[in-house]
Amino acid sequence: MQKLFLDSHQGIWTGKSLSAFSEWMRSRTPTQRLSLIFKTTSFHCVGWLAFRGEQTMHDIMLKRAYEQPSDKDGTRILVDGMWPRGVSKQEAQIDLWLKELAPSKELRKWFGHDPKKWPEFKNKYLQELQTQPEAVNTVIDQVQKGPVTLIYAAKDTEHNNAVALKKYLQSQAN
Repeated sequence: MQKLFLDSHQGIWTGKSLSAFSEWMRSRTPTQRLSLIFKTTSFHCVGWLAFRGEQTMHDIMLKRAYEQPSDKDGTRILVDGMWPRGVSKQEAQIDLWLKELAPSKELRKWFGHDPKKWPEFKNKYLQELQTQPEAVNTVIDQVQKGPVTLIYAAKDTEHNNAVALKKYLQSQAN
């Protein structure tokens, strides 16, 4: 699959080689590097790259604990405070369990997965995440090494801590 890399300051670069693209990016200023948008030729977003020196950020994916693990998951990180009900450790294939990244018990109970409370939940949860820099940096370090899948148990795939955490991690990497 050919990839299309768009740089709003310098035009378009296309190619299959990430190393050639990295070399091309090194010739750009840091401001130009941050303007990067990474898409496939079908304009379906497959990931994001952030350039801090020479570090490349890989995909952060989300998956319910009840879904089948895949080789494409990369490092599987459970981000809930409790182990998912009815899932064995063997079935889950969790590489890291970072309980520190779960919302506090009080916040989780207050939220109750009510979509109406989602905006306020995100703000409160992001404040909690700021008190856990070591756990956040652990995930960022894993993302720099390869793809990461944040594992969660919630039924709601749009309003859960893993969704908010992914956006937070991406903002921290930029």
